[in-house]
Amino acid sequence: MVSTSNLLIMIIFFEFLFLPSLFFVYKFGYSHKVEKTIYYLLLWTMTGSLLVLSGVIYLFSITNDLTINNLIYLKFSNYENNILFFLFFFGFGVKIPIWPFHYWLTKVHVEAPTGFSIFLSGFLVKTAFFCLVYFYQLFITPIFKNIILCFILVGSFDASLRMWSVTDIKRLIAFATIQEMNLIFLFFILLGNSNYTILSLFLLVHGILSGFLFFLVDQIYKQFMTRQLSGIAGINKLSPMLHLIIWFAILIFRGFPIFIKFFIEYELLVTLINNFYIIGAIYFFIISFFGVIGFSRVWLSMLYGQPTIKNSKLLFKKDFIIGFSFISLLFLLQFFF
Repeated sequence: MVSTSNLLIMIIFFEFLFLPSLFFVYKFGYSHKVEKTIYYLLLWTMTGSLLVLSGVIYLFSITNDLTINNLIYLKFSNYENNILFFLFFFGFGVKIPIWPFHYWLTKVHVEAPTGFSIFLSGFLVKTAFFCLVYFYQLFITPIFKNIILCFILVGSFDASLRMWSVTDIKRLIAFATIQEMNLIFLFFILLGNSNYTILSLFLLVHGILSGFLFFLVDQIYKQFMTRQLSGIAGINKLSPMLHLIIWFAILIFRGFPIFIKFFIEYELLVTLINNFYIIGAIYFFIISFFGVIGFSRVWLSMLYGQPTIKNSKLLFKKDFIIGFSFISLLFLLQFFF
């Protein structure tokens, strides 16, 4: 998928990554609602695939070429550009996902096994972003850029607010992931053709962090046998080691100074200010304010509430090594940065 310059081959191999996801969710899903989740996953992702494939067919019909290196120099009419924008942006917008096409992702995360959630959030949606970057170069105009920015800004704010009302901690991580993907796309649009290094670092760090958070959700589930906030509290007393690891995750994910995420968010803030001046800064602080408080209050209630169980299961040696490896990798990335 990443080595070809032919858009059709890229799409085919992208689908080879995405379609087996249906099997994993269906085979190892958590509850009786998994069939409904499969329905959402199939309906939304196949709709996105149909739009993208239609776009590729239309592109070939007007150019007789699907090589990105040749297509990028072609000029399309306004009519052709409008069609390509609609098909590719909304097709991949479902798969990344971008607001308002993200509802299937939260449903899949809640029902899917932890390993698949790590794969989906840490890797699979990043491949959709990779494909969209290629197609974005073909159809973008100033008007379309502003339309995409509106979707992203609303999506980031929506995900931040929804973190306040979740009752399932896996759904919390899903909305946090959606917010981050919107910010990554925002960063990409505002950077233009410069400084892709920091954008790549943002993608890598988010992939590791989202996987780390889903791993922690699995550890909490092993302790309490539930992911509902009403049944989880007192982690600091029941499992001090898990409590410490969770604190590291909260600080890194929310961009506490000295951690790598802080430097990335600083670059994003500077980019917003350079493009939108005061409005960009206000937007960033509003998103950060709602996101940080909404995200952190859920974790703090689980850490310091009144314990709901008497005994706690100790972390397995394997689980501790995995958690420590996540943290070590993030520190190593920080030194490289």
